[in-house]
Amino acid sequence: MKNAAITIERCVGFHALKELETRWTALHTLDPRAGAWTHPSLLIGFHRMFRPGGEPLVLAAHDGGGVLRGVLPLSVKSE
Repeated sequence: MKNAAITIERCVGFHALKELETRWTALHTLDPRAGAWTHPSLLIGFHRMFRPGGEPLVLAAHDGGGVLRGVLPLSVKSE
């Protein structure tokens, strides 16, 4: 695989997640196995409803060309 370099972008908070949402939605649409529970809008809604003292943290993997290839959604508790 040529240009196999992967970079990881750390997206913390709702503002950063909103910036990632369009690319994440496009990636989600490309995967026929992706379910509703992996859609970015569900993560946003989940955090607003069930994690009121926390904020989303998403690690986004991009290939050498800058194309989003994967996401790891997490949550951090605000201090």
